[in-house]
Amino acid sequence: MARHHPRFPIIIETVREVTQDAYDLPGLVELMRGLRSGAVRLIEVVTEQPSPFAATLLFRYPGAFIYDGDAPLAERRAALLSMDPELLAAALGTLDLREVLDPEVLAEVVADLQHTASNRRVRIDDLPALARELGPIPLAELPDRVVPEESAALSDPRGADTTVLQLAGRPHLVAATDLGLLRDALGIPVPAGFSAPPTEGRDALTQLIARFARTHGPFTAQEVADAFGLGVATVGLVLERERVAKRLVEGRFTPAGEAEFVDPTVLRRLRIRSLAKARSEVEPVPQAGFARFLAASHHVDDPPRSSADEVLLALQRLAGAALPASAWETHVLPARLRGYERAHLDELLAEGEVVIRVRGSAGPNDPLVALVPADDLDLLGPPDAAPSAEAVALAERLALSDGTFASLQGSESAAELADQLWRAAEEGAVAPSSMAPVRARVGGASRGAHRARRPSPRRRARLPRPSRALLSGQGSLTPFQVSGRWYRVRDPLPSPADAALALASSWLERFGVITRGGVTADGTPGGFSTAYRLLATLEDSGKMLRGYLVDGLGGAQFSTPEIIEQLRRHSVPERATRACEPGTTKGPRSFPTSPTPILLAALDPHPPGRPRPRQPVRLNPPLAAAPDGAPVARRRGPRRAGRRRMPGAPDPRGPDPHALRRG
Repeated sequence: MARHHPRFPIIIETVREVTQDAYDLPGLVELMRGLRSGAVRLIEVVTEQPSPFAATLLFRYPGAFIYDGDAPLAERRAALLSMDPELLAAALGTLDLREVLDPEVLAEVVADLQHTASNRRVRIDDLPALARELGPIPLAELPDRVVPEESAALSDPRGADTTVLQLAGRPHLVAATDLGLLRDALGIPVPAGFSAPPTEGRDALTQLIARFARTHGPFTAQEVADAFGLGVATVGLVLERERVAKRLVEGRFTPAGEAEFVDPTVLRRLRIRSLAKARSEVEPVPQAGFARFLAASHHVDDPPRSSADEVLLALQRLAGAALPASAWETHVLPARLRGYERAHLDELLAEGEVVIRVRGSAGPNDPLVALVPADDLDLLGPPDAAPSAEAVALAERLALSDGTFASLQGSESAAELADQLWRAAEEGAVAPSSMAPVRARVGGASRGAHRARRPSPRRRARLPRPSRALLSGQGSLTPFQVSGRWYRVRDPLPSPADAALALASSWLERFGVITRGGVTADGTPGGFSTAYRLLATLEDSGKMLRGYLVDGLGGAQFSTPEIIEQLRRHSVPERATRACEPGTTKGPRSFPTSPTPILLAALDPHPPGRPRPRQPVRLNPPLAAAPDGAPVARRRGPRRAGRRRMPGAPDPRGPDPHALRRG
């Protein structure tokens, strides 16, 4: 837009402010003219450490996060690794990188330096060059550094440029050029047939230890002493001299916790690789990884065997979600428990471990039911509106009775009283003590939820049978849909602060990562704008972190450090290892495991983009098959409507009839 109005007063003033007030452009022009004319000389200076001004700039950004203990491990590692080691040692008093140097990276770097990695092994003809690079090599370790097809020819590795000497009680392969170093440093005589000129440069022992440092990872003085058969005190003097000369770095780099030394070049290599790995872990997780995380956290990828304890754990993970009653025991719980049995839920309700709360209705004869553990009632929240006067009056009558339907009956008919009782339940004034009335309400003997009454296909005349109305719950007996005991709901109202914390906790339990889509689908009053203020407050208090955690789900995402670390473990699909084929020299290969499709109801709380539960739903709601987190198929409508598959989805009727596991 600014390009089309270059003479606009605001644009002109902005450019003037930037070029004259914020930046001294006239001074820059004068400096450049001086450089061109030779009046000003440019001299390049390499300093061992940054100037005080530059050191402050280097420390300012990571220093703002270095003491943030609530940040996830990947963020802490990236912030520490991005700092200069000397600045870090000056800030902390000592250089301690045990928690930030990745152990796998350390092993890879050491394998590269020692030529034990598969792509760094050498042939027998290259052994002299290897001995000159690494120094004396124990004969027992030579096969680890030679390509497998030539390892059998290592019976006598001697050659014109190499020999075998005893060092620290073990035979070593030594390059002929190192015989003078070993003679002057360790007093080992030169074998017959070889000549060794005097050592030039620094003393021989310092040269041996310096090469040891260049070809090893972090090491202790004891390791060097064992390698050359020297005393620890003697080695310690050389290491201290090298540290003072800044040719070695002292600190703690491995979980052992001892004072260790490392060559600066090797440390830089370790930092660069560890920083690259840490930054890759900070990258947002793909949506498929988020789906894998949700499937694992809700146990829909590998459901446990149904039991009362497992049902209680599944309900705790759902954190008070209000769902259509028709979906609880047909889709939601069977997807999380293998061989789900209603008796397990009935046992929890009878023992008071779980209570039933109703929050409106999803359709005719299909109330929105929340199965809440008794200790997690604060996660459910109050109804959207206060109960009506009729509902409160019925709840008062219920409190004065024994809780049965028969004790409530008055002048109204049984059908009218049953409807009044369920309306009061949907408004949150009363609740049943068992699932029997809920099951009868959803799919009773005469009709089910979302299904209109149809005329009987029988057209012949029949004699009336008085007992038929009694058995179907349409006479003077208690209707099935209000059977059992009922009670008045008097849940304690938490304070606004506790209610806000409970609401955020319920989102974390269900979604792991709180996003705009999850909050909107949950039907939170006020939408995401209200939730954002709550989440920002929790972030300021250090209870939650904000970041771009899942790719494609918006920039405002919130979670806790523990959940973020669990989420990142699912970033890459699990891989299996296949052994090499007989007769080949190829090693084991890893390959992605074949994902198992999971059939879930579209209103299941597990998918982060599920529809709002208060929207009307049909019988047999859409079912989404999600292998490895990617939706591939949907089943629409009743059984007669057949199945429709999304474009590119595999055919469930293919060669594997068990490809889709019904949840």
